[in-house]
Amino acid sequence: MTSDISHVRSLTLDEALHENPVGWFQYRLLLMCGLAFMADALEVSLLSFLATCAGADWGLSTAQEASITSVVFGGIICGTMFWGVFADKYGRKMAYLAASTLITVGGILSGASPSYGWLIFFRCIAGFGIGGASVPFDLLAEFMPASHRGRFLIYIEYFWTIGSMFVAGLAWATLNERGWRFLAYATAIPVAVASVVSYFYLPESPRWLLIKGKSTEAEEVVRAAALVNGVVMEPFRLVDVTVDESSIKDASYIDLLRDKEA
Repeated sequence: MTSDISHVRSLTLDEALHENPVGWFQYRLLLMCGLAFMADALEVSLLSFLATCAGADWGLSTAQEASITSVVFGGIICGTMFWGVFADKYGRKMAYLAASTLITVGGILSGASPSYGWLIFFRCIAGFGIGGASVPFDLLAEFMPASHRGRFLIYIEYFWTIGSMFVAGLAWATLNERGWRFLAYATAIPVAVASVVSYFYLPESPRWLLIKGKSTEAEEVVRAAALVNGVVMEPFRLVDVTVDESSIKDASYIDLLRDKEA
């Protein structure tokens, strides 16, 4: 037993990820993260059609139409500050699913809004969820070997372009006949699909697990990813990522604006 343990290799996470060749697992992960990342483009591109058409239906003023757009970006600002902290504390997958669920719910309920006030409320919910659209980007980066990380982070940006084109094309094809409500429902579909699929197939970030001291779970995630690609990794143990708590200083968002030399 002692000899078996002594032959177990110690690897850093980057070394372990490098031993798992890029294959179906990475491309499946790209698709799941890309669809969630696409939600940003879908909901933002939707605004130009939604504000104008809803304003015409309900006889809204120019200021009221503008507020339909503004409240989404207000939600994004709040969500951006919230989801990063949430993902660090509760995990990338939990943040991914929670943010995607809010986008889906906010998008669908926007299409069912009975009045201007409800539309404003539901768009704010969607905006808050969109603030977490960067979490899939982080999750993808933390799963990629260094040799392919930059390339895949460029690939995920294509989903933003595809999302913008999707909304414009769908509006051209359906807006006159089906109206803005149908468009709001349709733009929520990709992130809804991503949420359901990701619930079953999206693993937690092994880097986050290591930081939280869950090295065994991180090793299981890396092995499972390799198996999806048809690779059986030799026994290994991941080197824990130790964080010196004494070196961590309290900071706020205001500190980002301050001069370091001051």
